[in-house]
Amino acid sequence: MRDSFPERIKIILAARVGHRCSRPDCYAPTSGPQVAESKVVNVGVAAHITAASPGGPRFDPSLLPESRSSEANGIWLCQSCSKLVDNDLAKFPAPALREWKANAELNAQARIGKAAGTTVDLSLSSAEVELLHAAARDGDIWLLSGTRGTRVHTGGGDFRSDGDPSLEAGYLDALEALTRQSLARRVGDTHFKLTGEGFRVARELAGEVSAGNMARRPTLTRRRRKRSIGEAWLDRPMKPYLIENISASGAFLQTDRPINKGEILPLELALDDGSRILVTAEVVRIQAPDWGPVGGVGVAFREFHERSLEILEKWVGSELDPPK
Repeated sequence: MRDSFPERIKIILAARVGHRCSRPDCYAPTSGPQVAESKVVNVGVAAHITAASPGGPRFDPSLLPESRSSEANGIWLCQSCSKLVDNDLAKFPAPALREWKANAELNAQARIGKAAGTTVDLSLSSAEVELLHAAARDGDIWLLSGTRGTRVHTGGGDFRSDGDPSLEAGYLDALEALTRQSLARRVGDTHFKLTGEGFRVARELAGEVSAGNMARRPTLTRRRRKRSIGEAWLDRPMKPYLIENISASGAFLQTDRPINKGEILPLELALDDGSRILVTAEVVRIQAPDWGPVGGVGVAFREFHERSLEILEKWVGSELDPPK
């Protein structure tokens, strides 16, 4: 039996990326007018990140049918990219598709309400966006070398991760990509500087584009210290918190938005395996900031909704007592 997406999920997936393909090298529009009056053409596909039925691409037998056909397990692609990702599973694993989806949604959010002449070229990876955010003030980017290898330094901080050299390598790749796109240029052996276009893009991404004499308040990017295991949504389309870890009683979330201790949060947790958990949680701990204005918060689960307790039991691997 195939766990297909309901029509409403397809509509949500398409709308959340502005009816564009989510593949970073594509971003092609997926709908438009036909020659015939009052008719439209749609070349978009609501593709499953993990397959809808056994034997399909990236099938995950641990998922419940409702998770398999949920928005969290879907990505909007053009027909060409949809076929491509299903024909080369080693090159396009599920985590890569989830990153495409997250970036495409953030890019679509940044385009809302902006004229074509002021819209950022959004074919940027998440690492490229983070470097532009950090360098937006003075434009300086440095390569620093040490016993642990070479790392990118900008915005007063190092882009590195303890125990995961792949993340540091990703930021080095991102700097090279910014140089190829003429958003940054090398001005010394280890010194790079944003170009004029690079400053424009960086400050637009940081929310510093002026409207008349009124500049919007800049937003700070998250620095990912290590790979998250999912996302926690409080209020779409706001950016999600990253789930750093989760247990039977609560979770720790990375965030760049201030949250107060004791605050009650209705959360939708989208774990990397496609599981979706709806909980009411209380903020019980605030971590000192090291990558944003807050850093992170510890939350305790107070109430589970729908089948969320059953899903979390499956994730944790034991039977839980619901909170009193």
